[in-house]
Amino acid sequence: MNQHVDEKSDSVVVPTKPSNKREDSPAETVEGRTLPEGNSDQTTADRTQGRASASNGLMAVRRVAQQGKDVRFTALLHHINVELLERSYYALKRDAAPGIDGVTWQAYGERLEQSLLELHERIHKGSYRARPARRTIIPKPDGSERPLSILCLEDKLVQQAVVYVLEAIFEPAFLGFSYGFRPGRSQIDFLGFTHFCTQSRKTGRFVVGRKTIRKRMRARLQEIKLELRRRMHHSILETGMWLRRVLQGYLNYFAVSGNDHNLYAFFQQIRWYGLRALRRRSQKAYISWSRFVRLTNRFFPPIRLLHPHPVARFVARTQRRSPVR
Repeated sequence: MNQHVDEKSDSVVVPTKPSNKREDSPAETVEGRTLPEGNSDQTTADRTQGRASASNGLMAVRRVAQQGKDVRFTALLHHINVELLERSYYALKRDAAPGIDGVTWQAYGERLEQSLLELHERIHKGSYRARPARRTIIPKPDGSERPLSILCLEDKLVQQAVVYVLEAIFEPAFLGFSYGFRPGRSQIDFLGFTHFCTQSRKTGRFVVGRKTIRKRMRARLQEIKLELRRRMHHSILETGMWLRRVLQGYLNYFAVSGNDHNLYAFFQQIRWYGLRALRRRSQKAYISWSRFVRLTNRFFPPIRLLHPHPVARFVARTQRRSPVR
């Protein structure tokens, strides 16, 4: 099955007029127009609409890709337009080392609009050529060296634009528990934890450390903060019993080896939210931090390890107490 999504490939300005067909019909779009000669000035509103149109074009690609694995795309180059190149430019790291041409992110942005127009023209004429990478050597802790290739900024910009197009095609095929090299996810962030290399405090051996993903922790704190504010006029006992169930459920999942620091920080932040909510009940009734801690200690379950490393969790011992793994 062949699909030509937004097949006109020489369009520079992507129109924003919606399709006359139903929203789930990806085949029909309004034909674009080229830029008029000698009049390349665009307002901020035009650029905003252009970026939205570029995103809408990739959304059409995504909808077609969701139809099934047999879908084949034969015309995708026109999606790499000036708007997508601009989006890709702002997605790059601003402090990254320059390539062999010495052009930094800030320097390229001094004449961004003109540079992107020229780059877009070279891409669609077939005259764009990637420059050689600058090779540098990075020393490793064990004394060895690791070669590193640093691309020119314009080459990284084009690669990022291609990534956006390919993500629209392949992202729908991934399952929810797939994390490696996906937008907004990381292969070290699966199951709600950031995984990292560290050493055991007792033996000094290599272990895989785990800690709560920061954005997930912030999101959960925000939920509890809003609920505490909603329960501001409830009794301390009622709110405390609810909070204990919430915190125990949090511990049941995140109380893993090496995550104790984040757990203590999480609990302390919850205490602070609870104190602020209690103080809001009355401007005259003031409660100190120490008194609040004494009142609420019984509602905070103890922080202890519930999920040790597999090496410790799956150890079995015989009658003579020798370990069997």
